[in-house]
Amino acid sequence: MFFVFFILATVFFAIKSSLGEELAGCASPEVCSRAVVVTKRTHMSRGENASTTYHATFEFENGERKELRLSGGQYGYIAEGDVGMLTRKGGRFIAFRRVEDRYTAQDPDRAVHVCRSCGATYVGRVCDYCDTPWTEK
Repeated sequence: MFFVFFILATVFFAIKSSLGEELAGCASPEVCSRAVVVTKRTHMSRGENASTTYHATFEFENGERKELRLSGGQYGYIAEGDVGMLTRKGGRFIAFRRVEDRYTAQDPDRAVHVCRSCGATYVGRVCDYCDTPWTEK
């Protein structure tokens, strides 16, 4: 009897916490902010009902990073290093609109660079990972 109660309580709390997160996201306002696509990844589940989930990590001007889940079409539309306006509601991805070509940005402080030392993608004049300064070719 205790075992059945334990299983039911565990299921109840799991549903309650996931439902609470979803409701909190619905109550959040839509936020639109400038962001860079830092990385993308996929996760494939196996078995009878195989599926793929798509994620992208965005970095904001204040240095904060946020990983959001995307649809397959949204995932295919963006590329690592894209600079644009990200619209999100809570932890839910709404849209991403590119605002400038990352390869032709004139201002080095706003352009996306690939570090020559460590290969990381960063915005600005100094690599966030190894502190290598940006230099023109």
